[in-house]
Amino acid sequence: MRYLILLIAAAAATAVYSVGYNAYTLLLYLLCIFLFLVGLMVAVRGKLRDISLVVASIFFCLILVEAYELFHSGGSLKLQEQIPFAPNPVLGWVPNAPGVFHVQKIDRKTGNLIFEAVQTIDEHLQRKTASAEDAPTIAFFGDSFTYGEGLSDSETLPQIFSDLEDRRLHIVNFGISGYGPQQFLRAMETGVASARLKRPQLFVFQTAAWHAERTSCMHPGMLRSPRYIL
Repeated sequence: MRYLILLIAAAAATAVYSVGYNAYTLLLYLLCIFLFLVGLMVAVRGKLRDISLVVASIFFCLILVEAYELFHSGGSLKLQEQIPFAPNPVLGWVPNAPGVFHVQKIDRKTGNLIFEAVQTIDEHLQRKTASAEDAPTIAFFGDSFTYGEGLSDSETLPQIFSDLEDRRLHIVNFGISGYGPQQFLRAMETGVASARLKRPQLFVFQTAAWHAERTSCMHPGMLRSPRYIL
């Protein structure tokens, strides 16, 4: 029984990891760590118990700060109908299944509609781009800008490029919301993109300043992403 809280904390952290990243992920992980430290105080004695008490107090303060930020600054929280994602051992996460999805994001505080779009995930679990199948390939890699977050299928950058070329080329959109340079590199290393790269002619990778945070794995949303050690 002394270790029950430790087991509950571990199970809770596993459950949070399986759900994937959202606005509450950091708060939930802080709660899991706090619960683990409380369990440690119950299970051990002596200096280790004292250290656990001090660290748990620090995490309790962090929980209060994060909860205040989430619930007081409610304008940053959105209600969203979105495409479900599933864990992926190579890239971190990919769309859960193909299909046509009605995606909507609403500001919870004001009720204003931020965007509403119909988005299609093809049989390869990638954003659908209408183009020539038997033609040289132009492959687009990147994050939500490449994927087309908040845009309908006809409005994404890869689709616009395909349309400008009269759909004579094979255009593939490998962009996924939240991806960074590490996903692009890992896809090339492992060959997971090879099956769709028929006669590759050009790779286009969109990057931005905030990708530095993603490649450093400092952002909690990168917990599943590929990691590299110098």
